[in-house]
Amino acid sequence: MKKIIILMAAILLIVSCQPSPTDARRPKPTTTSSTTTSTTTTSITTTTIVGSDSTAALQADLNDGSLFVDRQYIVNGMLKPPANSIITFGTNGSFVRTIIPTANTTPFIMMEQSGVTIRNARITGTNPCYWTNTITYNPASIGEKYSQWAAASEEQAAFYVKNKAGNIIIENAIVRDVWGDAVTLLDAGSNITITNLDARCLGRSGISNVNSDRVTVTGGKVSGAFWWALNIEPFNTRVVSNYRVSGMEIGYSRNYWLFVGGPYFNCQVFNVDATGNTLLPTSSRPAQVNSCAVSQVKY
Repeated sequence: MKKIIILMAAILLIVSCQPSPTDARRPKPTTTSSTTTSTTTTSITTTTIVGSDSTAALQADLNDGSLFVDRQYIVNGMLKPPANSIITFGTNGSFVRTIIPTANTTPFIMMEQSGVTIRNARITGTNPCYWTNTITYNPASIGEKYSQWAAASEEQAAFYVKNKAGNIIIENAIVRDVWGDAVTLLDAGSNITITNLDARCLGRSGISNVNSDRVTVTGGKVSGAFWWALNIEPFNTRVVSNYRVSGMEIGYSRNYWLFVGGPYFNCQVFNVDATGNTLLPTSSRPAQVNSCAVSQVKY
């Protein structure tokens, strides 16, 4: 699994994207006039990673119950940790993706089994910050960069939890330039702990909680998100309960820093506490908490 890393020339990206409220996988809220952002395009310099996809070889190692990531690996596929497994990233360990996502793009790490622990992950996608906020509703955020959004690509999270997987620990992860969320909790189980998540440049959100119970997020930071820093979006019969987020630094997100319920989502939200976080001057305010859930949400 040898890699050769070569710094290549700058790539000019000129992209036009406006979100729509429809998506086959997860519903979309509508944007509002107070948070609609005009954009400019900017020439950006990217790093081209030359080498082969190591997903299959890494998965083979992980199937034994543990994986130590000692250097940079290309992961264009999806790793699926077995139950009670541990992934640890060393000082030079990281996962990068080299393909522009399509409708079939997968998360980096899909957790469908319980008892998974991930420590010190460094994950970088292919969706760098280059859109620029120019609106004036929050002058302190003018010039902030954020990543683009594409409905076909938004399931490319760094970490994705489903199938009622619980007892999961994610510690000290650094996530950059992904097309989806840093963390997606879709049909997650109970007892999930996320500590010191550092997420920057996200095509969707910092943490999307769609269905879970007893999730605790402590410390870390989120900025450069297309939609929200934190969103709680149960739909159909899904429920979010006993969710605690504290000690995070919240920077710029194109929409509200906190979104709970609303159009296309239900109000099955119980005992949510998002107090004790620091809203930086660049953060997007206020929060948007649907009236049917406001009694269950502290922020």
